[in-house]
Amino acid sequence: DYVLCVVSTQSYGLVTGDFRLRSSLERSTTEFEGNNSQSSSWVRKFLRKMKAWVMFMALGFIIVEAREQVITLGVHFVCDTWIVKARTEKNHTTPFRGYLEIFLNDVELYLQKSQCPKIKLFLTGVTTTTKEEEFIFEKTDMEGIRTTLDPTFTLGMFEEWVQTRDDLKNDSIVFLLTSLMFKDPVGNGVSKSGYSYFNGACSLGVGLAYDSGTRFDGVIHVAQQIAHMLGAPWDTTNDCKENSRTLMAAPGTPHHLSNCTEEALRKTYNEHVEKDVCWKKISNLGSDSKRSLPAKYFETESYCATRRSNVDQCAAGHPYNEPSRCLIGCCFGNTTDASGVRYVNVLVLVYVLLLVVLIRYAIAWVCSSHST
Repeated sequence: DYVLCVVSTQSYGLVTGDFRLRSSLERSTTEFEGNNSQSSSWVRKFLRKMKAWVMFMALGFIIVEAREQVITLGVHFVCDTWIVKARTEKNHTTPFRGYLEIFLNDVELYLQKSQCPKIKLFLTGVTTTTKEEEFIFEKTDMEGIRTTLDPTFTLGMFEEWVQTRDDLKNDSIVFLLTSLMFKDPVGNGVSKSGYSYFNGACSLGVGLAYDSGTRFDGVIHVAQQIAHMLGAPWDTTNDCKENSRTLMAAPGTPHHLSNCTEEALRKTYNEHVEKDVCWKKISNLGSDSKRSLPAKYFETESYCATRRSNVDQCAAGHPYNEPSRCLIGCCFGNTTDASGVRYVNVLVLVYVLLLVVLIRYAIAWVCSSHST
């Protein structure tokens, strides 16, 4: 059985009640032992077992709530020759699959701000395509010396191509990752670097997203499209404004989910509680306790090298070497007066984002506890 996602504190009330019962049993045990020093030991053992049973039931409520109100999606990345080439040129030593595992962990972090249901993502596979295969589903155009991708045409053809692949039929979502910039000649969507079918998870669960292959710059686009495929609309209404700095607003930020997004995710989950949907079939794909984020990735890979050639992090003592700030300095030499540029430090931002998520969960828990 599955439990509906509702905006309530019922589960906290159940747990709080169990802890109150446990406290009452503790007082009874203390009083009994104090007033009956010669009492039989089996009574004391019975009361202690009762306390243990109450604790077990309290934890049980927490576990059931966490287990049942979850959308678990298996994501398969199809990487075209453009992104493979772009990554190869940067000479990163981490295997591409390792990069994509961290990539998807970061996507999940953006979506974890949905408290009910929780969104869990697992990488189910990585496929690289050939030029011959891309000719079937990618519609490209030339703009001078630059090649661009027509996302509307490509999305439809990619969906048909996925249907012909037996190795992709068991995946909840299949994403085409490319380093080609998107140019839509017929549409003017909110998302400029990601496309998918609205509410299409488990039916038309295909999407497109841009990524450089080295900087995790496509994370925001994939997070948006997964929410979009789960029924979340774009934040372009009076209730959820486009300038509200939310995930589903343009250009999209990881700060928080709007009320519209959270309500849409709850609606999608609740409408499928008693149905046999794809996210109920994905389980036991590994623990998330050892999941890495981009900050870990760039402990061994040079972030500066992903932005420009022949640059590295500025030397100690250089004005741009400011590890305590949310900026990273990249210099064209290893001296303290070398010329350079500064970029937003994704290492710091990821940790800040994680801290914000944890603080929000803590506040929600405290407020819910006090309301009971």
